[in-house]
Amino acid sequence: MVISHLQYADDIICIWKATVGNLWTLKAILQGFEAASGLKVNFLKSCLIWINVSREFMEMACEFLGCGESNLPLKYLGHPIGQTIKVL
Repeated sequence: MVISHLQYADDIICIWKATVGNLWTLKAILQGFEAASGLKVNFLKSCLIWINVSREFMEMACEFLGCGESNLPLKYLGHPIGQTIKVL
């Protein structure tokens, strides 16, 4: 599985193909992080953002991970992600 990511302080953005196998892998990675660091992932503050993923998969994925969902465009660290920026 290929995971691309952006990380800053206590935030991380993971970009991966939406499959059930990848959900299990992501959950295992996060559980491993918790075990190694002693920190906890706050899934109530976490969200999945979908691009070209079925509604059914998103609902299942959010329930599986115990997190919410969002969509594009959004702001990350004050910068817009997923929208066209007009340069004047």
